[in-house]
Amino acid sequence: MKTSSYCIDYMNLGNKWTATFKEGKFYHYKNGDVTKMHTDDHLDFDDMNGKLNRLEIKNGKMFVGPAGGPVKEGKMVYKGWDGKKMDC
Repeated sequence: MKTSSYCIDYMNLGNKWTATFKEGKFYHYKNGDVTKMHTDDHLDFDDMNGKLNRLEIKNGKMFVGPAGGPVKEGKMVYKGWDGKKMDC
């Protein structure tokens, strides 16, 4: 199954990252640099209070919760590179 790509500029422990999601994987780019990339099945991000949260996408649905903890269906509310509140 192919899915459309997402591009998210987000913060993780105060570091800037960009991620795309395609075909069941997140592609993470440190500072948006394509030479500094790794893949994973989840995306850990800073929420607006500086707490680390996790996003997983399963069967086209978004699941969010504390990093390393249980996730539930919901939307991602996160801190963008400019420090502003973002959601998707």
